[in-house]
Parts: sequence; structure tokens; C-alpha cells
Amino acid sequence: MYNDLPKITDWSIDGRRRYLKEYIVYVELIIYESLETFDEQKLSLVFGKQDDAKDNIIKMFLSETFNFAKIPSGIPHDINLFSQIAYWCKFKTGKTISVKTNDTNYSTNFIEESGSDYNQDADINLLAHCLSLYNCMVAQDMVGFWFKSNDKFLNEISYTPLNGKKAPNIKSKGSPTKETKYKADASFRYLCVFLNLEYKVTDFSYYQNKYLVKGKNKPQYVADRYETHFTKQEVRKSIKEIICFFHKIHSEGVNTLAKILLKSVGRKSLLDLYEMRSDPDYEILKNKLRDLKSSLKKGESNVIG
Repeated sequence: MYNDLPKITDWSIDGRRRYLKEYIVYVELIIYESLETFDEQKLSLVFGKQDDAKDNIIKMFLSETFNFAKIPSGIPHDINLFSQIAYWCKFKTGKTISVKTNDTNYSTNFIEESGSDYNQDADINLLAHCLSLYNCMVAQDMVGFWFKSNDKFLNEISYTPLNGKKAPNIKSKGSPTKETKYKADASFRYLCVFLNLEYKVTDFSYYQNKYLVKGKNKPQYVADRYETHFTKQEVRKSIKEIICFFHKIHSEGVNTLAKILLKSVGRKSLLDLYEMRSDPDYEILKNKLRDLKSSLKKGESNVIG
């Protein structure tokens, strides 16, 4: 998506302003996506809140002290410049920030990693079958967000169009922050279908009846039904069990396809969307989601008491 955008050719202050005016939605989106994978502690030390980081990066790009000629080699000279959070940290502090980031490149040379006996047609058929089921369970925008969340991987295996169906256009476009959350949410819901959690997670029906029953095609993209306080608590409990299940199978080892799909749900913004920030196990759940984006050694896990 980002590589299709024009390169930054006018690096004057006015030129940078014009570029932001035209592509601000994409700039904010790539910043938010990159912040999701950056070391939280170091990010807070330099910028404070995530929204403050986004605003600061844009201000630094527009500042008089920003000098295109001084951008280090290896740093992109296009919109991907905004994904270089370590660079912007150094720009702000004058110091190199040692960081640990999580791998979010879901393509990961999938075919090579899968081995010589890899059957691409079988995986495409499986993805297509589950997508057909998923399409019957969720609003159209959720299908569109799933395609956007997995576009790198899908392009690598020539997955689009899928059985003659192209990714649907998303009608309810919100802020970049909201879009990032809905992309993770769409991947989370799809993975529940792909792994057939109905028979593997206790009380999965609470989650299923809210998030995998088609409702109106508008945020929050959930089933049209009255929800009691008790039901809300049970839904959140079910979400915790699903996250723990994902973490368990990831730590035990899964095939390459499942590993890539698990990576796509590894965003802490999911917990905000599911209103779980006040949950006593929030930090543990956040770490479990983060682990899905990394190569976790067997037996290494976080335990919810």
C-alpha cells in the first residue's frame, strides 16, 4: 500500500507541508503501525504517550532543524521514513536508542520457510474455505480489514483475487488508530474460525455470539443484541481464554501458515478495542499478544493466576 505512494521529492519546509497535507492519513497510519512494534518503555521515555509520539514525529519532520541531507544511509527517503521510530527518537534526543522491536513483516519468505514439500494450493484452499465461513459471520468491513491486515502475505502467495472475489471496500473509515485496531480485530476473529475454536476454548460461545454473528456494517461491527453486565464480563473472560490458547499453541510450535496468522493478531491495541485495559491481567495479556510476533521458545510463557 505505502510503496504505491509518490516519493518525497521536495524536501523544503513548504514541500514537506504539502506532502503531509496530501498524505496525512497514510503518514499517521504508518506511524501508528510502527509504534505498535516499538519498545514501549523506551518510547515512553522519549515521547510519553503514543499519540504524543505521532504528533512529535510530524512536528520534527516539519521543523527547520530537519535536514534531508543528514538522513543516515539505510533510512528510507519516502513515506517509510515515518516508520523509523528509532531514527526519530535519536532526532529528538540526540542519542542512539537501543531498541528491541517485534517482527511484523508477515510475508517472511513464506514459501521458502515452508520447505520443498510445501503445497501452496492446499493452504490457499484452506484460507479460502475459512474466509467463506468468516464472510458469513461478520460485517463486510471486517472482511476488508482482514485483507488489509494480511496484504503482504496474501500478495506473496498470489492470494488476490480469492476464488474470483476481491477484497471488499471498507465503508466506515475512521482514524489511523481505529483502523489499526480493526485490522487486528479482524485477524483475531478470522483466526478463531481458522483454528475452529468453537470446540477448543471453554465458553467460546460468549465471544462467538458477539463477534462472529453478523450485525450492522459499522463500528464496533458486532451482533445486534442487548448485552447485560454479566454477559460483558463473560465475553471478556472468553477473550482472555482465546489469547491464552493462541499463546499456548504458538509456544508449542505451529506450522508456517498458522504462525503468520498468529503474528497478525499480536497487537496490544486489541485489548483497548475489547475494553480490557482495566483488567487485572492486562500486562500479562499484552505480553502474550506481543509474544505472537516473535519466535517464542517452547515452554516460555506467561501465566495468568
